[in-house]
Amino acid sequence: MSALIYHTDSIVLDAFDIGETDRMYVLFTKEFGLVRVFAKSVRAQSSKLKSHLQLFSYSRVSFVLGRAFPRLIDAEEKHAYSFSEEAFFMAGRMGRFLLRVIQGEERDMRIWEALLSAFHFLQGTNVGNEHGVPVSIELLFQARMLYYLGYVDEQEEHIRRLLRADNWNVPFTGNEENILQTVCSKGIRASHL
Repeated sequence: MSALIYHTDSIVLDAFDIGETDRMYVLFTKEFGLVRVFAKSVRAQSSKLKSHLQLFSYSRVSFVLGRAFPRLIDAEEKHAYSFSEEAFFMAGRMGRFLLRVIQGEERDMRIWEALLSAFHFLQGTNVGNEHGVPVSIELLFQARMLYYLGYVDEQEEHIRRLLRADNWNVPFTGNEENILQTVCSKGIRASHL
């Protein structure tokens, strides 16, 4: 009897080496949410998978359930994000934030779509403040993730506008940035993380 193979789109949020040639990937997937998959011999010179699983790459992956972790059997890169240095570090902070607030595997299309759109936005940013990437996107990303996970309520009308907007280049008016920072702090405390 053959093992059931799962296929899904994913974004590589983190990876760490195990032994000489193996690697564990932390993926946020379209179908399963946050998944950690074991990739046997992926760091070997002869591996065909390693080029498809770079940090923050958008890939189609296939895996089977293993004893301890799902085991990666195939990957095909769909899009390699080309970030500026500043955007790359911001994508890293956004990924670490997701790893911090998401517990367990659970499909969440709002988070998947928000992550994809945020990375697309970061890839194209050479605008914003004098340093390039708008600082507000990171705060907005955190607030939206906490909102989608149920840790943040829609409070005032202008906060609702920010949380429900489809784009990332949303200008803050008045004291919305301070309110969002407060909302994020409360959400993180509510999550007990």
